[in-house]
Order: sequence, then structure tokens, then C-alpha cells
Amino acid sequence: MNLFKKALIASAVVASFGASAATVSSTPEQLSAEGVSIGNTATVNPAIDVVVSTLHPAASTITLTFDSNVEFGAFAAAAGGVVTNNPGAGTGTSGDIVFSYGTGSFTFDNVVITDGVAADGELDTISFDVNLGNPITAQSAFRININGAGVVLSGAATVGYSSVDSLDAPIETGTGVIAEEVSQFSFGVGTPFNGVTERVNQVTFAKNGTTATSDTLVMQAINDETLSALVVGADLDISLEGNFDDGLSSLADGHFGATSQRTGIALVAAPDLDEVNDDDIALTVDNLEIGAGTADDNLTLLFTYAAGTIPVTGSIDATATFFAGTDEWEYTGDAGEWKLDATIINVPYFPVGFEGTSTSIHFANETGTATDVIVSAIDDSGNTYGPLDMGSDLAGETVTKVGQTSIMSLFGLTEATKLSVTFNIDADLGDVNAHAYTTSSAGRTEIATSQQNNDF
Repeated sequence: MNLFKKALIASAVVASFGASAATVSSTPEQLSAEGVSIGNTATVNPAIDVVVSTLHPAASTITLTFDSNVEFGAFAAAAGGVVTNNPGAGTGTSGDIVFSYGTGSFTFDNVVITDGVAADGELDTISFDVNLGNPITAQSAFRININGAGVVLSGAATVGYSSVDSLDAPIETGTGVIAEEVSQFSFGVGTPFNGVTERVNQVTFAKNGTTATSDTLVMQAINDETLSALVVGADLDISLEGNFDDGLSSLADGHFGATSQRTGIALVAAPDLDEVNDDDIALTVDNLEIGAGTADDNLTLLFTYAAGTIPVTGSIDATATFFAGTDEWEYTGDAGEWKLDATIINVPYFPVGFEGTSTSIHFANETGTATDVIVSAIDDSGNTYGPLDMGSDLAGETVTKVGQTSIMSLFGLTEATKLSVTFNIDADLGDVNAHAYTTSSAGRTEIATSQQNNDF
């Protein structure tokens, strides 16, 4: 026999093994993954469909084996496992177990329910025999309904199918899913904050050529209460992290409003403003009943300007924490940013007044119009300076040098100081560019700016 013929025979053998598998299906129960994680369970009455691929002779035994996430309730078969058949309805009943044969000519008998001891690693099983008389022919189908107290699901679960003939020779096997875990909670950002602050007074947002005092963040928060093993009464904490330095100190509950746009109704409770500081805005939405089902719930958070300047935040990160009691689940999203309608250039290291060292920055104004500059700074001791007008504009189509003497005079500095200096330039992004450096007896050293790092 040549190798080609041997390969054909081997392929035929493999195909024969692959074909001998029963198809086991069910409508999987959808369990809350978060509920399962804290020990919640669900009691259900599954219906399990089987399509056999191989003939099952009379007196064959079929066994359904449920995995460790299934625990039988107090259901039972009829005395002696007897099945009472109703040919007209195509069904057979043994206590809480109901078989549906359809138009099949086969029936079952000798139902045995085994509730294994979970602590000993034993699995729960239901077995039954193909009744004396007609076999189950290949491609026949039947259904098993478990009624009564049903089964208790503690997580994603499967049921295994196996069958043997009267001499215990294997016939076929199969596996089906009866429960799945899906997330009850989810979170994302649909419309991020995108306010551009007017650059002169910095107290309003510029919106399409007009001014506004509010900006809107739309988040998708889902609490799918259609699931089994549910986390009940969940609350939601929302934290917005960015650089809110000094701009939001007067905020209170009334400066934020939140509604569920999908249902068009207000939240059960308005969000509480838990905390405002330079880096964080924290709010709580109690009992997140903002909609039912799995559709997106648009949770709209409306920021309304209070007192103080609107901060240039950089990236704002949103963290949503769903919690019930001591259990919590955290999700994150990009909540946008608030920008200044200007060119912002920061020099994070700008030493001034040190002997033998001179620091300066050169601005190239590519436009034909002189532009105003507002300067602010912080130092390595935590002191803040400005914002102050630089005192002179950047001439149009000109390179202008600003040296350390000018910066020290502007901020009233008389001693050597390590500064981080920010220049707020009354020009569109890209119209003014900068290059900073220090010089000493050792030569010239370039200083990186935020413009080079694309930070602003």
C-alpha cells in the first residue's frame, strides 16, 4: 500500500471520529459577571436540546453531566424513574423531568437523578435509557426540560452528553452551553468635554464664534438589569481627573446637572459633588436606574462655569466606579480637555539669576500682526508668579528674544531661582514658535519646551 492510499484511509478514520458527536444546545442563561464575582446565583429551569449523529440502540443509556457551576435543586424523577409517555403530544414525563420527542418513534425510561456532593468534587448528572422497542436513529432530536426547583447556577456552565450501548460500549459525546457570564456594567465616553476658552479674560468658552459658559460631557453608562444573578441597587461614582488648578474652587452641586437622554427622564437622584480640588472632580449618582436593558444610556454631565478662570486642563480622564456595598467595579474613558484659544508654550526648566549662566527664549512670530503675551510661572519652592502681561508685544514677522533679566524684573525676583515659565500668546496655534536655551562658559545648551513635546 503506498503512502497516498494510507493517507486517504487515515483521513477517513479521523472523519468518522469527528462525525460521532451529538449536538447539544440550549438558550444560555445570561448571568451578571459582576454578580457572579460576588457570589450571586440564579435558579433556572433549563431546556436542553440534543441531536444525535449516531444510531442509539434500544437499552442504550444517555447521561447528562453538569459542570461544577451547576447545583441541582430539589427536583425528582417519578418513582423508579418511570417515564409516562403521551404519544399524542410527543412527550414523556418522569416527575420534574419532561422529554419532548416530537414525531420520533423512540421513548425513554429509567430516569436517574444524581445530586453529587460538591464538596467532594462530584458533579450532578441525569441519566435515562432508550426504552425497549425502537432505537434512536441518526439525526434524531429530543429535548429535556428540568422543571420543579430547577438548577442553581453560580457561573458560566456547560452540560456534557455521553451515551453507551447495553454493553457499555461508547456511542457518542457532546457538550452544550447552558449559562454565560456577561458584564452588567459598562462605561464609555460618547461626547468628551471640548471647551476652548476665550484667551483674554478666560471666563467663557468660545463656541462656533459665540461665547458660552457651559460644556457638556456625554458618557454611556450601562446597568443591565435584565441579567440573572444581578447586582441590585448599584450606585455610580464618577471621577474626572485633570489639571483643574484654581479654576473650580467655587463649584457646588448645582454646577453639574445629569440626565439620562435615552429615556428622557432625570436620574433617580441628582449627582452629588463629592470633591473638587486641583486634580479631581468627584461625583456620585445614587442607585443607577437610568434605563433598562442593554441599550446605551447617555448620561449627560453639564458643567456650568462658576467663579474664577476656566482652567486649561490638559487631558481629562474619566473613571466610573459602580459599587454596591463594599463591592466595586471600575472603568475608565477619555473625557476630553479644555484648551485655551491661544498658543501656550511652557518652558519647564528656566533657571534665572545664577552666576555664570544666562537663560533666554526666542519667539518667532510668523504673522504680520504684533501679539500680546501673558506670562506665569512656578518655582522649585512652590511659589507662583503671575499671570502678568509681559509688557511688550511680539512684533510681527520678527524674532524676539526674551532674556532672564526681563523675566526676573517682571516677577520681582532678585535671587537665583529655578522656574517653570508659561507663555500665553495671543495667537493661533502654530503662528508663534519658540526656542529656549542657556549659555555658560561651557557653551550653549538647548532647553526643551512643551511646544517641542506637543504638550499644548
